[in-house]
Amino acid sequence: EEDVDISDVPNASFLVFLKDFLTDSLYRHESIDLPLLMKYYSEEDDGIVEAELSFEEWDEIYRDLPRLDDYMYNVDYGQSLISSNRKSLLLKGMSNGLFMKFHFGFSDGRWMLIELE
Repeated sequence: EEDVDISDVPNASFLVFLKDFLTDSLYRHESIDLPLLMKYYSEEDDGIVEAELSFEEWDEIYRDLPRLDDYMYNVDYGQSLISSNRKSLLLKGMSNGLFMKFHFGFSDGRWMLIELE
């Protein structure tokens, strides 16, 4: 694995954070804004429901996800890659309509996972 210099990329700090977030469980634990807000569709309530997750609940969800550190695709369709204090990572199922969004925010000098959708 060859390290690539990304210091000139507008989103370099987020990309470095994301690599550590996906590969280091201790760093991931320290980078979650707890309780973690989760929004999801509920058939029972016929709408969007909000819940707060503990670290243990989040960890259980995370363990069931596909390995996010194996492959990453970024299809931006001509969008400008500007640096901002909020980033989202979308995990989509293949041909099943399922998805999960991870929302990250930057404050006090660090990136944190702030919401799941």
